[in-house]
Amino acid sequence: MTRMNSILNAPSKWDLAVAFFSKVEKGCHRTVTFTVYGPDFPGGTCDIEVGINSLKWEDGSGESWLFEGFIKKNNPINLDLKVKGWFRTSDRKGWIDILKNPN
Repeated sequence: MTRMNSILNAPSKWDLAVAFFSKVEKGCHRTVTFTVYGPDFPGGTCDIEVGINSLKWEDGSGESWLFEGFIKKNNPINLDLKVKGWFRTSDRKGWIDILKNPN
């Protein structure tokens, strides 16, 4: 089950590109910071570090992005979770779903 959370501040296009194309270690990308708010973050607005594994243009504008990845282990909800979402680099707003592990 997923619950949609709002992205209040997403990375810039430059930060997104650098993180996506720069590997830190085998199989892992650098992380980018998202400021989020929603049902998965009952403490209110918080910053999460997300490693982006998949990135796609949503509409060909070069500003609208679909992404998949993972939340870094040290996060407000303290789990290593997969995520998917959408945001625009022009206003740095969008949404993010945390994909709950069924186990």
